[in-house]
Amino acid sequence: MAHELSDSSEENVAESVEQINNYKLRRLIASGQYTSVFQATKLDEARRTYAIKIVRESHSVISKVFQCRELKFLRKASCPNIISPSSYHHKSLDDFIYHVYIMDFYHALNTMIDGLRRDQANSNATFLITERCAQQIMRQVNNALVYLHEHELLHTRLRSDYLLLDGQGIIKLTGLGRMSRIKLHERHVDTVENVLTGGIYDVKDETFYLGILCVELLIDLPVFNTNDLFDEQLSADGREKLQQTYQYIQDAEQLDWTVFHPSIDGRCHKYLRKIFTPACQRFLNYCIFTPKEDRFTCAKLAKSSWLSCEPDPGIIVHELLTQDETKLSELKVEGKNEANWNEQVEDNDKMTTFIDRFLQFSC
Repeated sequence: MAHELSDSSEENVAESVEQINNYKLRRLIASGQYTSVFQATKLDEARRTYAIKIVRESHSVISKVFQCRELKFLRKASCPNIISPSSYHHKSLDDFIYHVYIMDFYHALNTMIDGLRRDQANSNATFLITERCAQQIMRQVNNALVYLHEHELLHTRLRSDYLLLDGQGIIKLTGLGRMSRIKLHERHVDTVENVLTGGIYDVKDETFYLGILCVELLIDLPVFNTNDLFDEQLSADGREKLQQTYQYIQDAEQLDWTVFHPSIDGRCHKYLRKIFTPACQRFLNYCIFTPKEDRFTCAKLAKSSWLSCEPDPGIIVHELLTQDETKLSELKVEGKNEANWNEQVEDNDKMTTFIDRFLQFSC
């Protein structure tokens, strides 16, 4: 562990002379215990939108290990399906070290799909992405996971919230703050537990979560509550409920749509078996219903008939990016976030002071 921290400390040397105060924060996109992500524009380039991620380095040794791992990986990663910063900066302020990533701004896939669903609901229609669109999305997500695994890393937090989309239909995987190393049968301070099994999260678990993500995209029904699934402070009762659902799915042994949600009955199961291709259903069997010891890795899944399809991000562009309603819906969500951000700033003088002070520094 000490070796990893010493390695990552070398990565804390800022390579860019670009100043943070060349950017204007527009709205808060996301925030967590140590991280805030803002939408921003350059003062001399107002039309181009950026995302600025500010990470306060934790004083906790374990949290610092994960933060340093993410920092080290992001500065070297070269995969079209993984988010990567265009520049990195760091600064000491008020006894903390702040790491700043500047990157292009991408659409949140969840926001876009939810916007389309709301717009369709308002017109008494139902919106579901097509299997071909889901196939192109999953092919790219799997590509990102294979890249991580080749670098001996596990994402461990795979969920639709962490999928971003650029204007050319390219998926960008984010949410890398809890990456674990691929170490089977060993417990270290920085290993991650799979709450569904109670064991160490490993490469075969990544495959299962990939399949669950695919189901959510296809039928617009979450199999698990992801807020509970990745809650490290989850109660014993909450853990038991998740594990019961997982066991119920595993007991099916082969694809059975009824196990994913109480609203899916036998009639709906037959309908779903008809509308999705055999290749798609085999993919879900490989990911979800195959016993863990026989489950495919993401690298092997890439060779399956469903994921080895011809890359065609234009399908994603056509379904999700050419809809005028989507843009309007996303603007509504962004407007709400901006209102929340303004309210937070008014109620929190310390945050206002921090932003004002931080943006005055050249990193």
